[in-house]
Amino acid sequence: MNLGARTPLGSPLRGLAAAAVARGKQVAVTGVGLSGQAARRTGVSARLLTAVPDLLFVRTEATARILVRAGARPPIRVGADPLWLALARELSRVDVLATVLTSGADGTGVLGRRSSWKTSDKLLVAGCLPDHTLTPLVAAAVAQLTREGLRVMVQTGPGADDAKRYRSGPRLASSIAERVVGTEVLEGPLSVQSAIEQSASARLVMAMDWPSTCVAAAVGTPLLAVTEDPEVAALAALLGQATVTPQAGEKAISRAALAALDGEGAAADGLASQLQGARGGLGMLRMLLDRGKGKDLPALGALTLHPEPWAS
Repeated sequence: MNLGARTPLGSPLRGLAAAAVARGKQVAVTGVGLSGQAARRTGVSARLLTAVPDLLFVRTEATARILVRAGARPPIRVGADPLWLALARELSRVDVLATVLTSGADGTGVLGRRSSWKTSDKLLVAGCLPDHTLTPLVAAAVAQLTREGLRVMVQTGPGADDAKRYRSGPRLASSIAERVVGTEVLEGPLSVQSAIEQSASARLVMAMDWPSTCVAAAVGTPLLAVTEDPEVAALAALLGQATVTPQAGEKAISRAALAALDGEGAAADGLASQLQGARGGLGMLRMLLDRGKGKDLPALGALTLHPEPWAS
């Protein structure tokens, strides 16, 4: 759940939670994310978020810090995005995550170790910018990279129904296609499987948002996170991947991408920690549904607490 959407921590969620409480139902809010834009608008809603649910866990330490600063009641349990479980399930069919799934949090090495890049390799521009006014900077950077011989693929975004939230997707695709002859414009992605296939076909993913960063990391494709979102930047750092802000300009973005081309895929221990956190959150949800009588008590130890002084 990304609370940085059109109604971050807004009335639909609060209304749903209030209705559930009024009917004596339990409330669980899991895998919460919070974009930088939403962080500036939390206020009272942040306090409600921690006061109402029977179970709450966020997907990064950065989210927990933002909510505490906004007035949320600590401690806040930190897990991981449930998206990692969907990716692991899909990728298990081709054993892409086999080393991480079996090695645990102390897995060594990296996924996606590759030989040096070559001309004709593909660059995938994935995800959506939070501000469409940044589109020209990114498109210009991509155009510079094609002069090095890279071929370009760009996603259009999830679809027309989400046009307002993802309006930068089609605009970015159009802007790049206008600058770069032969740009391959990819629909969507419309499913986890198509997102995986698109990222796996690239030598480098230029990831604009949280989902595209997760997907590229999971398939082992080196990535450059082009973002000003502290959550995405923190995730990229955890996974050993590079980050650059769109405002840095086209030259800085293209230089960072060229450096990332010679890099490696996500660090196995970082991936393992995300899978462990996502599984811990799922276990806690099951424990809540079983009213503490299930077999998922160890899930409590899989999630950390923020701030740390409250850790058990």
